[in-house]
Amino acid sequence: MRPFDPSALLPTCWDYWTYVGSLPPPPLTESVTWIIQKEPVEVAPSQVSRARNSVSYTHLRAHET
Repeated sequence: MRPFDPSALLPTCWDYWTYVGSLPPPPLTESVTWIIQKEPVEVAPSQVSRARNSVSYTHLRAHET
């Protein structure tokens, strides 16, 4: 299997909107800038799975109590 190439997820149109908001889960951090692509990026479930499997989440577990 070839390595995952995240650039394949980028749209052909680079136009986007931004707005200041917050993260949905608590503590609702309000220092988030959302970036919304004007052209949707479609991905297959298999692509999402490959992307998830290519990222290590072990560093997140280190902070659990």
